[in-house]
Amino acid sequence: MDKYEIRRRNLERIKTTFCNNSQAELAQRIGRRPSYISRMLSDPSKTGHRRIADDMVDVITHAFNLPNTWLDTINHHSNLQTGCTIAKINMEASFKQNGEAEMINSEYLGELYIPASFGVVDVIKVNGEGLFPRIKHGESIVLSRTAEPTPGDDVAIWLKETNELMIKTLTADRGGHYQVFDVNNASRPETIQKDDIRSIQVIAAIFSETFAVV
Repeated sequence: MDKYEIRRRNLERIKTTFCNNSQAELAQRIGRRPSYISRMLSDPSKTGHRRIADDMVDVITHAFNLPNTWLDTINHHSNLQTGCTIAKINMEASFKQNGEAEMINSEYLGELYIPASFGVVDVIKVNGEGLFPRIKHGESIVLSRTAEPTPGDDVAIWLKETNELMIKTLTADRGGHYQVFDVNNASRPETIQKDDIRSIQVIAAIFSETFAVV
């Protein structure tokens, strides 16, 4: 699923949640004609479909007071709401391209504005471009403490023996083990035994530095 399909599906969710499932209301909120909305929400294979470009992402997220990365985020385990709270950035990591963390800094690194609906979270600040383009330098990964991981989720995994942290995309739950890819699909799928995992947390969102407060 490419970023434009992720944006299309998330715009559909905004229409349902904030606009009473009304294209006309959504169009009014973002200052566009209903026909324009219809083209953005249409199936990509249909004639006249319009991709949601970066400038339109800014328009939509501003209109609904959402983080500017919200439309590009796959995992939305929490309900949409505009109320915000502050979460501490309590980790910093530099990552290899396969998602393994090279360095962890567990000192206090400031705070981040997040939707209150996320509940209790952990936050990792990304240092370097090892996860680029999926996750960029300076962005913060918000980890849910309550969401149950399901195939398709991006997750943070800590292994028991090494206490090693890795960021992966969960592709299958085989009962006694998970199948995972790295987030940029740069390697073959891996198998991780559940007995070897100390902790696994779902990535609820990825935020840019503009939402940080020090």
